[in-house]
Amino acid sequence: MKKIRFTDIILFPKSLYEKFGPGRVTAIPGIIAIGIIDVIWPVIIIRPEVFTAAAGPDLIFNISLALMAIIVAGALDVLFFSLPAHDMLCWIGKKSGKDYSGVNIIRMFKIYMMSHVLIIPLNMVLMLMPMFFPSLAGIVFLNVLDLYFTFVVPVWFAAVIFRGINTVYKLEKAAKRMVYVLVLLWTVMLSYALDYLISGLLLDIFR
Repeated sequence: MKKIRFTDIILFPKSLYEKFGPGRVTAIPGIIAIGIIDVIWPVIIIRPEVFTAAAGPDLIFNISLALMAIIVAGALDVLFFSLPAHDMLCWIGKKSGKDYSGVNIIRMFKIYMMSHVLIIPLNMVLMLMPMFFPSLAGIVFLNVLDLYFTFVVPVWFAAVIFRGINTVYKLEKAAKRMVYVLVLLWTVMLSYALDYLISGLLLDIFR
């Protein structure tokens, strides 16, 4: 029996990334799922009355806006990470004498989508725990939660993506550290940008 490594649990096994093909149809559910995470989760946390208190035309408007926002946000989230990341890897490949242009961009889409599978559900559970278990709403738990979201999540998120990229693109050893740092920086900046667009602008449009 093959031994299961801890990294295969938290970062997923390399064999999984190797199976990612160029099929576009299988990427569509992932884009929609990420759009739901990007849009619906902030609504539930910040403005739940958008769906619970609205009625009639306002509710129809809010639902329609949410559906459109899910598709747009999901597509932008995936594209704004995957396209620059793929171009960056192609540039790095040229510098090191390797050609990554033959790697289908859809595989990068799926790597990025995969990074959400374990981390996002765990984040949701941790954020909801103080609501369902008031005894956990103390300053110590909230501080630990803040440290987790500030430092652990970005590093973990980038590590999952990096493992997928390293498996699919077969990076040269000299490029690995630089690629991980660039992935970390880009995912952090993208998350801040999306948070501003959704929490800062989109939520104000709902009735």
